[in-house]
Amino acid sequence: MKALTSLPTSSYLRIAEQAKVPLAELLELVPALESGLLPAYVARYRPDISAGLDTEHLHEVLQLLHSFLDLEDRRITVLASLGQKNQLSPELRAQIEASTERQVLEDLYLPFRNRRPSTADRALEQGLEPLANLLWDQDPANADMEIIAGEYVDPHKDIPDVQAALTNAVHIVARRLADDSETRGELRKICIKYTELHINDGGSHRTDNASRKKTDWLKDYKSPVTEVGWRQHLALRFGMREGLLKSEFVLPEDRILSFMLEKFLKDQSSLFRSHFENATRVAYHDYLATPLRDDVSHWLADRSDTEALRVFKKNLRKTLLSPPAGTLQTIGLEIGKPGGWRAAVVGGTGNLLATAIVDNETEEIGKLESATDTHSQTTEEKPEAEDLDTKREATLESNEGVETTEAENNPDTSENVPSENHPPDPEKPGSPQADFDNEPKKQEPSQDKADLPLKTPHGSLGDLIREHNVEALVFARRPGAKQNEKIIRKAIRQAGAPDVIRTSVNETGNWIYATSRTARNELPDVEPAVRSAISLARRFQDPLVELVKLDPRLLGIGQFHTEIEPHKLRNELNQTVEACVNEVGVDLNHASQELLEKLPGATERLAKRIVEYRNKRGGFSSREQLKEVPGMNARLYNQLVGFVRINGGENLLDATGVHPNWYPTVEKIISAANISMEEALGKPETLSSVDLKKFETVQTPRAILEAIIRDIENPKRDPRDKFEVQRSEIKLLPLEKLKPGLETSGLVTDITDFGLFVDIGADQEGLVHISQIADQFRKDGKISLKSGDHLPVRVLAVDNDSSRISLTTLDHDAAVSRRNGKLPRRRDGRGGSDRSNKGKRRPRQERRNSTRSFGPDRASQDQKTSQISKLSIEEKFSLLETKYRTKI
Repeated sequence: MKALTSLPTSSYLRIAEQAKVPLAELLELVPALESGLLPAYVARYRPDISAGLDTEHLHEVLQLLHSFLDLEDRRITVLASLGQKNQLSPELRAQIEASTERQVLEDLYLPFRNRRPSTADRALEQGLEPLANLLWDQDPANADMEIIAGEYVDPHKDIPDVQAALTNAVHIVARRLADDSETRGELRKICIKYTELHINDGGSHRTDNASRKKTDWLKDYKSPVTEVGWRQHLALRFGMREGLLKSEFVLPEDRILSFMLEKFLKDQSSLFRSHFENATRVAYHDYLATPLRDDVSHWLADRSDTEALRVFKKNLRKTLLSPPAGTLQTIGLEIGKPGGWRAAVVGGTGNLLATAIVDNETEEIGKLESATDTHSQTTEEKPEAEDLDTKREATLESNEGVETTEAENNPDTSENVPSENHPPDPEKPGSPQADFDNEPKKQEPSQDKADLPLKTPHGSLGDLIREHNVEALVFARRPGAKQNEKIIRKAIRQAGAPDVIRTSVNETGNWIYATSRTARNELPDVEPAVRSAISLARRFQDPLVELVKLDPRLLGIGQFHTEIEPHKLRNELNQTVEACVNEVGVDLNHASQELLEKLPGATERLAKRIVEYRNKRGGFSSREQLKEVPGMNARLYNQLVGFVRINGGENLLDATGVHPNWYPTVEKIISAANISMEEALGKPETLSSVDLKKFETVQTPRAILEAIIRDIENPKRDPRDKFEVQRSEIKLLPLEKLKPGLETSGLVTDITDFGLFVDIGADQEGLVHISQIADQFRKDGKISLKSGDHLPVRVLAVDNDSSRISLTTLDHDAAVSRRNGKLPRRRDGRGGSDRSNKGKRRPRQERRNSTRSFGPDRASQDQKTSQISKLSIEEKFSLLETKYRTKI
């Protein structure tokens, strides 16, 4: 293979055009990439040669360079093959050497490839090439082809008559038409522009409704291929793989035939027209139709993959670069497993402080929960001793890297807009079908001794908050949030800590991590559910640090991603992860091995050695110590050292993005400004008066000096948005403290025909009856508020027995006058009748007949009992949870 610097000029011109980079800057960049400099290092620390490109675009340039290298290798192979066969004419050589596209090169080589015998080959053997040449040249224009063809009639050569001679000669002409490289290129463009994609039912008898729902919307779908979105195409590929769909590319046959006829027929009214019409039809059906369909299919697949990867990478980047909460003392709650909620108190640096199983339900559910916990302990704490370890390892290894079916709210609103012709975008991370719905659901690995070495103690959530001065409490984003919020509020009130942040986080892939070998090695003394709680807390503190431990395909990047070629998908996503890590920087003394692996040029072995060195020496005090790590050579050190940070080290610059190679220049600049290093980093504006021209050298050109100043001005540069504490404006008040006349603020949770339900921080939501809504919150006779709006309210009445709270947005006098003796309606619509005529019975004839119900009949009861008996204990638990759930 040739070097990147040995490509022909035409290749660099094409690369510069596709990458949108000036040719001169590209020619400066290529030698640096050829020398082994990595895109991340070039983008950050070599602005003088980076052509202004970031890491992602430098990777694209590198891919283009390698694709043109592959083209050069193929060009050499083709020339060598034609030379050996003595088929390489000067004209053909010039065309091959001038080609800058792989498809054009293959079109030029097509006539000389070894192919299966065809009718055209048999016609050549019959000696009909002169007759075909006459048809091809169309000279003389008034030639009588039937008379000329009669000369080739020879029964011994299987040419019984004139028609057979002309037919076989037409096949020779047809193959020439199909083999013309220029013609194939033009026809390919016509097909891409005018071909339609038709999708129909695949005829599969599968009863998997989940899979069918993902593809049913594509049945009877018809669209030009240029208008087929990448979402539709990925869904089609999934449906075809599952046998649920079949597709057909309908080529513009009439346009293809007309194009060839107009191009090759010299005189449209000549005697040769009928023969050329036959030749174009033969060329299309025998030689062109199938390859052109394949070309259109490949074009559509490549375009879909490119667009899908762009969105997947964008979603992944948003997830990884979510704002970190920082060093807040945090409790993570795993609320999705039986046996009680698992709570883990995590310190500011991610260290585990305490764990507990906390109560989370009412008394009735608590009884069943206790039984479930006993059953869980019985099944989990007494595994089969003989082959349990072997079985566990096999199960976990088979599940490593398998994607989950969870879907989360990774916003990409600009890429996921439903249309009239299509349902809401299935790729959108917030949709019900998002992410990994198209994959087999992951079976959770069996828990064993290695997973449950210690029994998690029971405790109180309120006690944990109070004892550890917890600042935030996080749980997974999942259904049942209102009930969970109610329980958490009680705990926060019990702890007397109203300022505790309570929020939910994305849990995609969290359980996969909790049962992985990485988690077992990192947290060997806790059960998987507690590991999950710890991971949730760490995701809140620093999403990037925690999420890099997972395969990026598990992070809710989008639906149908498995339809993309795995190697390509993995490489693109890994590049995105590495780019995010390098933009933020890595704390060398606290980073996990998985995070260190994302440094430019780092490997799993090197990252492991860095961790071992750190543990042995008690940490790094300077970047220079990285050189002492086994396996760290000078080239590797130079490219990754700028991306690590050492806070509180020997050199203040080690905590910044300034590269060690720039330290001498920085010291000169600071000395010229007559300030200290602390002043330069604390008050960067003091460097504005320094004339950088004095410090320009060959090694430090103007671009590098400007980069140095940027790093000094922003020593803690972080592309992530600042974390905003979303503290609730709702004060957490127990029901007994709510008194009529109390003014407070609430959050609108539901809007009904009879009023608003408002969360004011009590265990029960309050109702603002329709008659108690001020005119300022109405528009055109309708309520102008929406769920999530903050609303100032005043307590109108509190019924402690029924836990009903009446609220109003009116002043006292208006509220009393509008109430007119009415009580607020319950959420189920009952109540609220006019009590002004209390005690007055209506006449008997006006009463409505009531229908008494004595419950379901015996058959219905027996059927329900039979159905319940078939449920598992977890399903019974869920049924009870639903039955006794407090309506809030």
